[in-house]
Amino acid sequence: MVITLGALAAALHATVCRGDPALRISGVAGLGDAEAAHIAPFTDTRFLPQLKQTRAGVVLAKDAAIAGEVPPGTALLCAADPEIAFLDVIRLLHPETREI
Repeated sequence: MVITLGALAAALHATVCRGDPALRISGVAGLGDAEAAHIAPFTDTRFLPQLKQTRAGVVLAKDAAIAGEVPPGTALLCAADPEIAFLDVIRLLHPETREI
């Protein structure tokens, strides 16, 4: 599944703190493994070195306070609880299918 950053923000009740709402996201990954079409979570300051080096198209974080640490060109999506929001992203992008 592919979703735009703006649609994802609306679905998560989150805010696009930086970036283009039309950006297309098609997958999830950790900060160290993410590529341009991925969203990656930032949930703890111990991951700051990975945040500074990430190639993710979008970083999901609690607030815009970390914006200065996010690489240029990487969008920032802010959610009250980024861990729960990331689980919701996984469910949206990779919905379960029922076997018949």
